[in-house]
Amino acid sequence: MTSLSGKIDLVQQYLDVRAASHAIHASNIGNEETPNYKAKIPNFKVHLDHAIHPSGENGAASSTEPKLKLEMDVKTSQAAPRDDGNNVNSNLEMSAVAENGLLYMAAIKVLNKEMAFARYAITGGGN
Repeated sequence: MTSLSGKIDLVQQYLDVRAASHAIHASNIGNEETPNYKAKIPNFKVHLDHAIHPSGENGAASSTEPKLKLEMDVKTSQAAPRDDGNNVNSNLEMSAVAENGLLYMAAIKVLNKEMAFARYAITGGGN
């Protein structure tokens, strides 16, 4: 079972990459009229780090709790450019901003629920 602090750390990483994604899409929208500007595309990667440690008792390996790590890299869009060399599609960018906002808010709701569960456990179910 994942600890509360582990869940908070994961949600924090997720919110950080969502905020970075928003900044990239906002930059693309802001450069829609810049000649020869190539749109940037955020790409998310999720890594599962699962450390295996030798056990001292029977020689069997014991494992620690798996940890997720979120990373983002940025690629340049290969979409066909317009006559001015710019390839920003404002409709796609606005759609990406809206989707990103929804995913950000969903993560906030998950975090709020986790905090409510923790509060409930700490208070023994009382207010």
